[in-house]
Amino acid sequence: MTTDKEHLQWMLNRLADVHGENRNVDYMMRMQKIIDNTETELNLHLVSSCSNERADKLEERINQLGKHLGYAPMS
Repeated sequence: MTTDKEHLQWMLNRLADVHGENRNVDYMMRMQKIIDNTETELNLHLVSSCSNERADKLEERINQLGKHLGYAPMS
């Protein structure tokens, strides 16, 4: 399953690469800006089916990866 951000990027790329839309027109630039400002989301339905211990380990690992990438830790 893809995130909303990935899906929007796929749509933008398809408009440009398949349908020949110019990436420099206002609505394409606006769509890219929306994509760039969209937070990636965690698939919470996967976490909710985990045990608390497993969810804590997953959150810890996500925080480690986020720190490595320069993101603030999850609360």
